[in-house]
Amino acid sequence: MTSPVEAGPIVDPREGDCMTDLPKVGAPATRALLGAGHDSLESLSGASKQDLLALHGFGPRAVLITNEALAEAGFDLLEEG
Repeated sequence: MTSPVEAGPIVDPREGDCMTDLPKVGAPATRALLGAGHDSLESLSGASKQDLLALHGFGPRAVLITNEALAEAGFDLLEEG
C-alpha cells in the first residue's frame, strides 16, 4: 500500500500541468493541508507560516519539512500572513 504523500510529480487532469505532491509531513498535517485546499506543493507557495500553524494538526515540524520542500522546488513560505 502506498502513502498518499509520496514525493513526485502528478498531473492535474483539469489543466494538464505537472504538480508536485505534498511533502511527507504526517497524516494529521496532510489532512489539514488537504482540508484547506492545498493539494500540491505549488499550492503552498506564498502561504504564511502562521496560516499553516493555525491548521489543526499542522505543527512546527510540519512547517519545517514543508518549507524545506518548497525551497528545493524554488518556492518559499511567507514569514507573516
